[in-house]
Amino acid sequence: MSLLTDSVLQGGLIFFIFLAVFWYLTNKNLESRVSPKAKRLIQYGLFMLIIILIILIFKNHSAEYIKQNS
Repeated sequence: MSLLTDSVLQGGLIFFIFLAVFWYLTNKNLESRVSPKAKRLIQYGLFMLIIILIILIFKNHSAEYIKQNS
């Protein structure tokens, strides 16, 4: 198994890249001049994206694991 095709490393890299984007967008959201309600909704949306990303990474990893070990 190559390091470039390892689903755990790919998922981890994607997750850390997305966290950097999330951090950037969170800071921009905090500095913006939109209403507090809009800021809160944007934050909730970003958190939902993180949760969806985690679910997709685990789903991809488990599918790869099942494919390799069955």
